[in-house]
Amino acid sequence: MIDVITEFGVSGVPVVSDDNRVVGVISEADLLPMPHPAGTVYGQTSNAAAGTAGALMTGPS
Repeated sequence: MIDVITEFGVSGVPVVSDDNRVVGVISEADLLPMPHPAGTVYGQTSNAAAGTAGALMTGPS
């Protein structure tokens, strides 16, 4: 995803289902490191550690 975003100069890419329906978007913000509130343990990574696009993407609520 990072390669697509940087190569094409876009801020996000759609996530589509098997039948080509848009089900969400993966944006630059989804790939940025998560903020660490006071008292939390550093070393937690970002949303990018998600194993699937569905776990990473921003979707309808």
